[in-house]
Amino acid sequence: MYKVLLIATAIMFSSIATADPYVTTKHEFAYKDSDYSGTTNHIRLGNSWTTANKFKLHAEIGIAEQIDDGENWFSGNAAKTYEFGFQKDLTSSFELTGKYEGFEQSDDVNSSKFEITTKYKF
Repeated sequence: MYKVLLIATAIMFSSIATADPYVTTKHEFAYKDSDYSGTTNHIRLGNSWTTANKFKLHAEIGIAEQIDDGENWFSGNAAKTYEFGFQKDLTSSFELTGKYEGFEQSDDVNSSKFEITTKYKF
């Protein structure tokens, strides 16, 4: 996974003059039934660009903190977090989007997900 992150970072920053760099945050609040169990806060540095055939790509890498219920900020478990994705308008009203997101903690099981969404505009 380290090599994937290294390659993605190199690609992301090699085109920084022509791409759109950004900083993004993400905050997830976990519940089990109706009981709050914790928060995960992400901060990522990202880059997005569009290819000649209007294929939109993005890559983000950063850090996250997983905080259990009752803990304070900066007292939780730190992790590496990343996301790579694409968006393509197949027609003027139909859009396809996909992303791969990973979350790696040194003392825990790593997690990841691949998500594909479609949107049809009326």
